[in-house]
Amino acid sequence: MANRGPTTGLAVAACTLAALVSPRPGQAAVVKVSNFAEVMDAVGRANPGDIIEVQPGVYEPTQGRNSVRRAGEPGKPIIMRGVVRDGQRPAFDAEGQDIDRGIFYIWETAHDWVFENLEFRNAHGGKTHSRNAAAAYIKASTITFRNCYSHDNDNGWFSTSTAENTLLEFCETAFNGANDGHTHNHYVSSRSITLRGCYVHDSRGGQNYKDRSQHTVLEYNWFQNAGNYDIDWASNGQNNALMIGNVVVRLNDFGNRKIINLGDGTGVRGGIITLINNTIIALDDRYRVFERVASSTARLVLYNNIVYGSRTVFSKAGWDGFPTTGGNNWFPASARDVVATNAPQLQGSIFGEEPGFVDFAGGDYRLKPGSPCRDTGIAEPKWFDAQTRELVIKPTLEYVKHRAIAARAADAALDLGAYEQP
Repeated sequence: MANRGPTTGLAVAACTLAALVSPRPGQAAVVKVSNFAEVMDAVGRANPGDIIEVQPGVYEPTQGRNSVRRAGEPGKPIIMRGVVRDGQRPAFDAEGQDIDRGIFYIWETAHDWVFENLEFRNAHGGKTHSRNAAAAYIKASTITFRNCYSHDNDNGWFSTSTAENTLLEFCETAFNGANDGHTHNHYVSSRSITLRGCYVHDSRGGQNYKDRSQHTVLEYNWFQNAGNYDIDWASNGQNNALMIGNVVVRLNDFGNRKIINLGDGTGVRGGIITLINNTIIALDDRYRVFERVASSTARLVLYNNIVYGSRTVFSKAGWDGFPTTGGNNWFPASARDVVATNAPQLQGSIFGEEPGFVDFAGGDYRLKPGSPCRDTGIAEPKWFDAQTRELVIKPTLEYVKHRAIAARAADAALDLGAYEQP
């Protein structure tokens, strides 16, 4: 398939320049690449600390599996960095190629990589390979994707249970899924994974975030308008998870009307899932904000959250025997009976008609003066880490539209929700 990126002449010039800037033995190299063959050649030769600098353009994979096997070192990752021009990242476009699990297939041996400033699109299987191709198929440990855009693939991102210390940071992930309910914006099973400062929206027929990981932190992200569930804590995850400082918005009127789901019925979802200072918005009462399947044994802990738009905060079944604990959350006044019935151990719940957003219609979920959610949070909320140690954690950052974070204002008392007003 012809490369729609830079011309062959420019590619030769780039290779010549790379040779000119090659380091002395033992030093890291900066390798500039201008077509897909050069990308894969650099990937196959990279050493710890090397930087593969992807020039502006469109890069089309020439085969279904594009393996990443070389490894960096702790503190000396191999970096693949896109050169952004006029606001456009270099794009890996797999249109027409039958992709085997990911545009980049990152094997277990390939630890300590950072991919940044890159776009991944049109990764699909379905011919020879199964229809679950993603931007990357992550099997290795300490893999970071930063400031990347994954869209219009079968899955946005996919990780396996051999992956550990996976980090997705300041990424946009959208319009992924095959409208089959089995492919998602994220489908992850890492031993540990963190999403930070990401914008995740408009999955097609699947979840914005589906997680079978053993330990997960979702911090300061924006999730919006999933094609099915927004957050799916799926079966087989047995350790603990934290959501802190996220905004979850569900204002579309299609798909399965669940926002946060515990278990998917394929096994047992265990652990303790803690939500601290999140803002959760539902379109109307038809949306179940929290739902669990019968096989789930996960506990839910809620501190300082705002849940707005639906009285159906908890589904009607499945909560007996696995009490929801925590305190100082804001719920609609119409949800009082639902909360009392399904989460009687919650303390200090606040019920009202409006939480007092600055501009709900405009998507500004900061709190205006006089909001009942100002200065009413628990001062030292706690969560359970990977070793199930109960630790105090306070939100220190806030999500900024879009794909950025900023310091959360310091105040004598915590506000509820994802934003603090001094």
